[in-house]
Amino acid sequence: MIINPFLLAKEIDKQMSDIVEDPKDNYGKRVALYFVAFFGVIVLVNSFFMYMAVTTMPGVVVKNAYKKGLAYNETLEKARSQPILNQTVSYNNDSGALRWELIENGEPLTDAVVDARIYRLVQDDYDVDVSLNHIGAGIYETTLSLPLKGQWTARLRSKWDDKQYQIRHQLLVE
Repeated sequence: MIINPFLLAKEIDKQMSDIVEDPKDNYGKRVALYFVAFFGVIVLVNSFFMYMAVTTMPGVVVKNAYKKGLAYNETLEKARSQPILNQTVSYNNDSGALRWELIENGEPLTDAVVDARIYRLVQDDYDVDVSLNHIGAGIYETTLSLPLKGQWTARLRSKWDDKQYQIRHQLLVE
């Protein structure tokens, strides 16, 4: 039997074309797959960012902002009419002691009711209201046990003899 090389080559080409696909046939499918994968990654990342934004920040910076804005001039007047005090605020990281010394007209303020609101500007969940106890010579103190390190704000308020004084002080908890 004589084998014709041309027929044999044709048969091999036919078998090879069944095994190896033409790269032009898959080009459209590959482009579509890359297109879908690209936008799928974008949707996935954006979904993650939206979830984090909604779950970590409630969006309310100031409650009743409109009413507080209308009363802003009254707030400024109250701040200007505060009594003049010599005062010192200190915070000790080791013991957690918050200390506020109040002196009015050269005399220590001994009969004030002093409280504080300790809060973080970046998180609402850890706000703490505390009372400061008079320990002598116009010094009021409390011990704080703050759950997180970082920057905290103490809004200190004292009341005595129909007078009121308040300040804000930054605490750095290490």
